Amino acid sequence: MSCCVLVLGSERADRAASGLRSASPTDDSASGGTSRATCRGASGRARGHADGSTSGHSNVAPPALAGAPPAPEGETDDRPRGFAPQNSLAGSVGLLRMGSAEVGRLWQLRLGLHGEYFNTNRMLIEDSSMTNGGDTNTRLQGALTFGLTPLEFMEIFGAVLGSGNRNTRCQVGVTPCTREAGWSDPEVIKAFGDLILGTKLAYALPSGLSIGGELGFRLMSSVGG
Repeated sequence: MSCCVLVLGSERADRAASGLRSASPTDDSASGGTSRATCRGASGRARGHADGSTSGHSNVAPPALAGAPPAPEGETDDRPRGFAPQNSLAGSVGLLRMGSAEVGRLWQLRLGLHGEYFNTNRMLIEDSSMTNGGDTNTRLQGALTFGLTPLEFMEIFGAVLGSGNRNTRCQVGVTPCTREAGWSDPEVIKAFGDLILGTKLAYALPSGLSIGGELGFRLMSSVGG
């Protein structure tokens, strides 16, 4: 069957070449070249169809499906990979003790637990007659913070704070620990249950800048010894 297709293709090419010779005053060599080129093209096409191959279109990618799902969203260019906004001690997005003009991702809920411990000697008084050469100060502080982004430009935040500070001044060789004469400051200062609630608005500006502001209130607990 393939041979029949090739023969028919050659006959058509010869008839086309003879028609060109009668229509245009060209030499026989040019017409023969045209006839042979046409026969080769026709025979090549016939052979391709007979074998069932489409080598002339094998490198063409198939068209994309109209209903194909979009590619998953990756990291944005303005945020480093793995970036996650952190709560400040007041609860809003920012640094440890300072908020920033950011509100986090939409409907993102952020919870944070902060803790501090500090201990040092000779913080307020330096006296060789005291243990450790002066006073000893110890401080503990903790905070439970939260933040929610209900809108792309707004954040609702809050925090519950607690702290305690102890300052001891013991005389050398005196048991139990006795402070110096005439002291007036309390040895232990505690404050538990400070409540912070607020909201923040932030907008992104060109060139990677942003502007924002926050408004809130803080309910202070009583200070005890």
